Amino acid sequence: MSAPADRTDGERPLAGARIAIVGCGAIGGALAFDLVRAGAALTLASRSAARCEELAAALGSGVRIADTAPEAVRAAELTLLTVGDGALSGVARELGAAAAESGPAAMLHTNGSAGLELLAPFEQAGWAVGKLHPLVAVPPGAWRGERFRGAWVATRSNAAGATWVERVLAALGARSLPLSDDPRASVALHAAAALLSGGVVALWSAALDAARTAGEDPSLTAEAFASLAAGNLENARAIGARDALSGPIGRGSVELVRRQLDALAAVPDAAQAYRVLGRRMLALAVERGSVSDAQRDELARLLA
Repeated sequence: MSAPADRTDGERPLAGARIAIVGCGAIGGALAFDLVRAGAALTLASRSAARCEELAAALGSGVRIADTAPEAVRAAELTLLTVGDGALSGVARELGAAAAESGPAAMLHTNGSAGLELLAPFEQAGWAVGKLHPLVAVPPGAWRGERFRGAWVATRSNAAGATWVERVLAALGARSLPLSDDPRASVALHAAAALLSGGVVALWSAALDAARTAGEDPSLTAEAFASLAAGNLENARAIGARDALSGPIGRGSVELVRRQLDALAAVPDAAQAYRVLGRRMLALAVERGSVSDAQRDELARLLA
């Protein structure tokens, strides 16, 4: 592992560090902005020259563009591998083959579903390796802003990589969510996070479809529903899902659930989501004892 740059200090743990970002998509771009702000010396590499140039122009002077990814890696003491799922294994193999040609450095990837096995060639060559998967939604092109401050980042590393993981998190102002050593941990957490993040957006969209004729101003309905969703998530975080559950299923209101399903019949996706999620709501209601056996059985039939 390369020695940490001697220009760092407690407040700017990556000041002066030579960092390569391989992959100039949403996550790579957002990281680049925060790392430049943290004082890092950046080199960018991407198979899309146009995207790399666009990001470099947005970042301003002092950011270097490498002709190839191996060139960027050779110039860096830390490389962040931020390419998309489809290109990840190929790029990792390409860089891994070149790892032995340069002195040991550090390589961290940001992929959600892959673990440290992706970086095995680097570790075998004496590199510090690790994983930093931000649990943050970054829309394409939304690079600016301190996206990672206060955010959770799923982490895993070898012993040598731990120092680099800590330094990057400190520079971003992010918090670590350490992964277990279960080989399925990365893909399990990624699937759960995708269910939550994409699921919330999809559910919000389905709810708006179901309510499209209920309000005079759809934009106000969207604001109201976003506030409702945020409030329920905060309640669940504060007191747990079981006690935060609200609504007719949690109260055992069989007839109201029947009427709501009838109202959703015109929006099949929303009706299906109501039934699928309703079964989970019913399980929570049974767990906390807020429905009778008869209510449980009738609701289960309605939600089947």
